[in-house]
Amino acid sequence: MERKNEQINLRLTKKEKEKIKFLSKENGYSKVSEYILKTSLGIFNNNETKKKINTLTLNPAIDYIIKTESKLNEITNFRPDEKIFEPGGKGINASIIINEFNIRTLAIHHSNGFTGNLLKNMLDDLNIQQLQIKSKEDTRMNLKLNFLNENYEINSYPSQLTHKARNDIKREVMNFRKGEIIMIMGSFHKDDENFIIELSEICVDRGIELVYDLSKPILKDLLKYKPLIIKPNKEELEWIFKTKINSEKEIIGYMKEMRRLGAKNVSVTLGKNGSYLLDEKNTLFKAKVKPIKLSSPQGSGDSFLSAFVSKISDGTREAFIWANAAGAATAQLNGIANYSLIERTIKKIEIKKIDY
Repeated sequence: MERKNEQINLRLTKKEKEKIKFLSKENGYSKVSEYILKTSLGIFNNNETKKKINTLTLNPAIDYIIKTESKLNEITNFRPDEKIFEPGGKGINASIIINEFNIRTLAIHHSNGFTGNLLKNMLDDLNIQQLQIKSKEDTRMNLKLNFLNENYEINSYPSQLTHKARNDIKREVMNFRKGEIIMIMGSFHKDDENFIIELSEICVDRGIELVYDLSKPILKDLLKYKPLIIKPNKEELEWIFKTKINSEKEIIGYMKEMRRLGAKNVSVTLGKNGSYLLDEKNTLFKAKVKPIKLSSPQGSGDSFLSAFVSKISDGTREAFIWANAAGAATAQLNGIANYSLIERTIKKIEIKKIDY
């Protein structure tokens, strides 16, 4: 089990930088100097004092993204216009976004081998605190093919947790403080379902807030642990309730059912058609995104969810705006959006309250 030291990642306003430069009498001050000076000046922004948001990725990956401007039906052999290696896995993506919001995050990932070490190095380069739980097998590499008219993914199978890995994760979670958040996200081995239930019970007992982004039917059984938010898309909602959804009324009905079963906030994402949020006060919002240049939808849902959790202390409506902006911003890239692009994308988001 390897852990990297937490690194300070602060965003300063122009006015704050000028004040610190004046006091430090030099331009080359370090991040630690910024931290000490900001402490003495009392100019921390709200994000830097928010509760820590931890992520757990049981099946991380290195994503090999190949992009071409060709259409799939025009070619059988092609040369890519762009090739990118990116850290992958829902929780990994979430920690990248949380870090962009200057909120403390710990990315716990189950990884090993050459690709696992590559993942560690990538997270180090992003200044993200991490804890590697060693897996039996090498971390998977996923292939993402982005054509002009279609996107395809070839994703490898998850590795099962060893007894030691399970204990290492539980030991780390038991060190979390009351009120911290853990986002349990992504695919996992079919034999690790009971471990997720056991980990959820530990979190509830210790006052740790839960967030799930799990596509398996187990999600419905986890609602009794009162997650802060869940975010299925329409297809996942149909899968969970084993039904076909044909109307907005039906979507809202199943959102109400998930609230009744325990979820504090429920959001359903509909891709280019926007999203819904039924919050813990049973207020219903609908969001639409103005037209954007779509590059790839990969990571958009992870960006949506982690931005919502990052902004939840500002109120559910505000969090919902930022969530949609983060999802739309990431959809414009082959990778995860940064804070600047997310902030600029807010003007593309339209929110309205719905009576139901």
